Amino acid sequence: MKKILQKLLKKNIQYNFLSLLSVFFGFLFTTLLAKKFGANETTDAFFLSIVVINYLGYFVQAIWEAMSPYYSDLKVKDKDSSNKLYLYLLNNIVLSSFIILIFYFILICCFDLVPQYIQSFLNVLIFYFVLKNIIMFNKVILNLEQFFASYYIVDVIIYLVLFFVIFNIEDQELIKISYAFLFGGFLGLSLQFYLLSKQLKLYLYWGFYHPEMKEILWNSSKIKIGLILYDSKDIFITTVFMSIEEGLFSLYNYAKKFAEVIFEVVNAPIINIFVSNSNRWVSQLEFNKVIAAIPKVLSQTLSFFVLTSIMVYLFIPIIFSLLLNDSFSDNEIYQIQSIYAVLICFYLVIAVESPYARLVMILKMFNYGLLINMTFFVMVTIGFLFLNYFGNNYIEFLIVLIIAQLGNLMLAYWGVNKLIKSKV
Repeated sequence: MKKILQKLLKKNIQYNFLSLLSVFFGFLFTTLLAKKFGANETTDAFFLSIVVINYLGYFVQAIWEAMSPYYSDLKVKDKDSSNKLYLYLLNNIVLSSFIILIFYFILICCFDLVPQYIQSFLNVLIFYFVLKNIIMFNKVILNLEQFFASYYIVDVIIYLVLFFVIFNIEDQELIKISYAFLFGGFLGLSLQFYLLSKQLKLYLYWGFYHPEMKEILWNSSKIKIGLILYDSKDIFITTVFMSIEEGLFSLYNYAKKFAEVIFEVVNAPIINIFVSNSNRWVSQLEFNKVIAAIPKVLSQTLSFFVLTSIMVYLFIPIIFSLLLNDSFSDNEIYQIQSIYAVLICFYLVIAVESPYARLVMILKMFNYGLLINMTFFVMVTIGFLFLNYFGNNYIEFLIVLIIAQLGNLMLAYWGVNKLIKSKV
């Protein structure tokens, strides 16, 4: 049974199927959420809580984000040392997650920081935050070990739990979805630890320091500072959409899910394999293979991405009519379609940038990556302030994001090519 599971999780066919299944489940869950709860203050609070949880995760990810190239190097030289690196980082992730958890409840008890209707979601999802940090870390390790299919198995498990709950709750019980995330995360994490302990022969070591830890922590901090600057766009987006009208932020999240589905189906499986291979090639100084792989990656993703995006855009009104009945007005469907049209252009730029952005980290260009994200932050901030002064138009702000992302693409392309050519 163990050998069968190992073979299944290492085959690309199963990986591609699971990635598609995971993305489809994500789309279906969002559709069911929209049908049952619509777009209102409660759904806005739910989506906002997810944003907060994601941001808190950055503080934990700052411990390990730069780990991949170091882990790959150690794996080539000394497998036992790479195993210890994983386990010591895991100990630090668990410890820092619980510190943030305790700090959160102290702040909530002592200060009136958020409205009660948002706090009710956060008080549950903050526990999922702990599980999510460990799940994300394990996903990276399992992907580096070429257990590609396992990357999406956890997501599939979580969505199955969510489906069970959403079909068995009343219209005013959205809070139960938060508990479903918690239970699904626990099940998925259990599977990850089974694979790591049985298949990779990883067992617990008590300790918090590894010789590579200082450099990993320093470079991880640079990456997360950069990502905090980059993902400041989510704060700007939330501010823009929630300041216009109630429910508009939920409409944005529904449109975003359509765009994310396409991006994940087309881009994620190919990029994850590219990242795993590139870590190995760079560790073995085979830079020619990295250069040769980039055009293949882009040719596999872009044509399908564009074609699928256009088809989904045309079918959005039909999808909402068939699946959601009268849950949304014609004007709300038009707003979702308009937001989606701009978002898909944004994700198209990200798809082109993806191999270069991943190589920035694989090549340990951490300072340069920070510079790229600082540039993005400055461009978005200027655009936000300019539009806020002349009027709050959410479509125009999304166009600002596209322009800033194009800047990221150009910088990543130039930096990666310059460094690789100097090594070839």
